[in-house]
Amino acid sequence: MIALCHKCGSVKASPRASCVCGASPKTDDELALSFMLTEGFLPSEKLLEAVAILQSGHSIAIPPEYRAAVMAAVEASRTQQSTPRPEFNPLVRNWAMFAAIVALLFLTYHPWAHYQWASFRDHVPTYKGFVNRFPSTEYAKAARERVWILSEYDNWYSFSV
Repeated sequence: MIALCHKCGSVKASPRASCVCGASPKTDDELALSFMLTEGFLPSEKLLEAVAILQSGHSIAIPPEYRAAVMAAVEASRTQQSTPRPEFNPLVRNWAMFAAIVALLFLTYHPWAHYQWASFRDHVPTYKGFVNRFPSTEYAKAARERVWILSEYDNWYSFSV
């Protein structure tokens, strides 16, 4: 929707938005004038006339035939406004970011996460790769035992009937 500033006539995003000149509708009359200076109420020829009048330094009054419709639009816009999104506490946001970074570092560098991946894959090369990366951890001992179990299973049950 194209809207015009009620002070300077510049195009702005919506009737409630602030203009580049710094003006924003504060009173009900200014808000009603901002709503009237939109495509919804005036055809493009009238909007061009309004731009010329406002840029020459004069003000515009709401004609009586538009007043009821414009005030109804203002009231409807008040009930349709979305509630503002609550802002998060910066302290909570900072701690959450810190916790996410710590969790990422834990999952990247701690042997537990790599061992879980090896046990998920559950085949000998993955366990051997884990033991090569983390040879002195207690998870490596469990990985060696699992390699032995998987190798023994392959040795005992690899014959064909």
